[in-house]
Amino acid sequence: MTRTLLYLLFLATAASARIGETPAELQARYGKPTGTTATRTTYEKAGIRITVAMWRGRCHLILFSPMLSKEDLAKDPNALPRKFTDAEIGALLARNPADAKWEGDQGNYLTADKKFTATASSTGVMIQSIAYLHRNKQPAPPVLEGF
Repeated sequence: MTRTLLYLLFLATAASARIGETPAELQARYGKPTGTTATRTTYEKAGIRITVAMWRGRCHLILFSPMLSKEDLAKDPNALPRKFTDAEIGALLARNPADAKWEGDQGNYLTADKKFTATASSTGVMIQSIAYLHRNKQPAPPVLEGF
């Protein structure tokens, strides 16, 4: 029961996290990062791992994943993380980004304005901007007739 309440409280906070936040806003929300690479920053809060990717100074990808607590691992080293419920997935999508209208089903979603995509399952929810998804696409080279 206590764990469920913690997750619901976390989701109320996490759901207010939005694509487009700055590193300072993310740190204010989640605290000091628990890991950083050249492309990703990871936070942990209330049994959820939050991995973000920054692009052009803003968060363009957020991955929420349930994780095991140290206490759970101490009790059972072979334990698996809990799974997100459909309600929790809905809460994460509902406000990421703010006021987005999501379309889709079976774990694949696109906002009505076609600016954001999400993949959701019981093991994680990944939300990203379409601009970030296509950030490395280069225009095709010109076709030269006769060559």
